[in-house]
Amino acid sequence: EYTMTATADPAGWTVTFPGREPMPVKVESLSNDSIVTVIGPYESVLREGVMVTTRSVSMLMGDRLAGTFTAHYQNAGADSVLQGRSSGTRATPE
Repeated sequence: EYTMTATADPAGWTVTFPGREPMPVKVESLSNDSIVTVIGPYESVLREGVMVTTRSVSMLMGDRLAGTFTAHYQNAGADSVLQGRSSGTRATPE
């Protein structure tokens, strides 16, 4: 799990994993209800000591964000790519 903070200016977007510092998000494309983002390289949450870069393609549907991601692990040999699905819910500001 992570928290994505989206600002009015896409240059200010961040992702924060529990117990880690916020990381910048590169917004490659933002159009209507679709977004393409890239995060990294950063130390993998799943593979300690391995650096990873993640590219996500998502669609906003009401208060939900759903899509797919591809994670590219550095120096990981045959298991260097992971693909999956992602989903999230818009948080209510406190």
